[in-house]
Amino acid sequence: MAKLTEKQKRFVDEYLIDLNATQATIRVFGNLRGFKNTHLVDDPVGMVADVLMVLRSPEAPNYRKHAAMLLLKILTNKDLRDELLADGQILIFDRNDPRVTRWKKSVLSRGCCKICGATDNLCAHHVLHWSDYIAGRADEKNGECLCATCHAKQHVGERAHSMMISALKEGCV
Repeated sequence: MAKLTEKQKRFVDEYLIDLNATQATIRVFGNLRGFKNTHLVDDPVGMVADVLMVLRSPEAPNYRKHAAMLLLKILTNKDLRDELLADGQILIFDRNDPRVTRWKKSVLSRGCCKICGATDNLCAHHVLHWSDYIAGRADEKNGECLCATCHAKQHVGERAHSMMISALKEGCV
């Protein structure tokens, strides 16, 4: 079983006071500190708690996760959202997730293609595919810095390959 983070331990302690998750969340995160647009729903803290349950559920379909993420963006500011998503329990389902952006930046900072050494048109490549290794979508060890040409070669025979080749021909990489 995974260990609880400090914030999770504080939440449990607060929850045990009155068995009220909404009040425990307010006590842990502050009285709606970081929440915005609280006029849109009667219980923004409860709504965010529901959203986090959807985002943490491996069984929830992606369309529900996208909707949950939109609600999280509407109800919270960036600092609170980053704090809520940082616990590692929410799987990445969207390539626009800030954790993927950080992963990509880190992989590209290596500065040259691992295969041919090129320094132009670099791409961040998942060693174990995005769809095959969900837990590794933002794992730096699961990333290689490749030039666009070598990246396309890694995906020969896959649906993404023809799209990559088109982008290379158009200079859109």
